[in-house]
Amino acid sequence: MDFTNINSLTDLLNENDKVKGEGDVVMALCKPVYQEEPSIGMNVAIEILTELLGFHEMVMKQAIEDGDATVASNWAIDLGRIDDVITTLKQIQL
Repeated sequence: MDFTNINSLTDLLNENDKVKGEGDVVMALCKPVYQEEPSIGMNVAIEILTELLGFHEMVMKQAIEDGDATVASNWAIDLGRIDDVITTLKQIQL
């Protein structure tokens, strides 16, 4: 948001209305996928989760290196959950 042109509450509200919310961004990204075959959507979901899995692994390893067992454990638990979801999605027949 560009604050240089905001001089009043009305200006702020108008600028705020221009900013897309997270839900709007998600819908804009997903809309083209919804127009494809279901297998495309499934592959997109798996790809996103695979990237998220890699991120969790990286953060977990860093926490281990930092000696923070609690943080490492929490990220490892979620890593396992994400891996389970990926495995489940791959087993779905479309």
